[in-house]
Amino acid sequence: MRLTVKTLSGTLKLRGMTRKQLDAGEKITGEVHQKLCQALQKLAEYEDTGLSPNGVQAMLSLVQEQAMQTLVKLQESRERMQKTKGLYKWISVEEKLPQIGELCVVIAQRSRWIADYGATWLPEEEKSDHPEWTFPSVAYFRGENWDLYSPDDEAFYATGEKGPEDWEDLSTISERVIAWMPLPELNREEKR
Repeated sequence: MRLTVKTLSGTLKLRGMTRKQLDAGEKITGEVHQKLCQALQKLAEYEDTGLSPNGVQAMLSLVQEQAMQTLVKLQESRERMQKTKGLYKWISVEEKLPQIGELCVVIAQRSRWIADYGATWLPEEEKSDHPEWTFPSVAYFRGENWDLYSPDDEAFYATGEKGPEDWEDLSTISERVIAWMPLPELNREEKR
């Protein structure tokens, strides 16, 4: 909050005080002393910035210019988003498939499986049951199957063509892509 106030006549005074209280010969009361100390503190803080009044004005102009540039970029981003609105929706693989070799963002599904399923040497309660799991990934469509990206291996691996019988087999891990969308345009350009 400002400590100074400019009167209608253009003279300065301290907020909460009359101009007369600052005249020569007036008694410095506790209230006047406190106001003067607050004003000195503010002045010291200003001087600690190392800026002159012209420097403050230049900094203000720079901040305003940067704010305008940011607003322009924001407006451009909004316009780009409006143009692409509706382009990037999940597409079911039953509805449509991408072009062969196209890199896509996908939703994949991993089947339920049980570690050491069918092993007679391990008690049933010690076998690990892994529930069905749906997860996002990146994948290439290869026509008959998908190559999913594994962040753990930092490589792509084939999902293979799995039939319904494979999905129900609890001794194996089956994966399938259930939905996809094309990469955003920006990423397509960077990929090249």
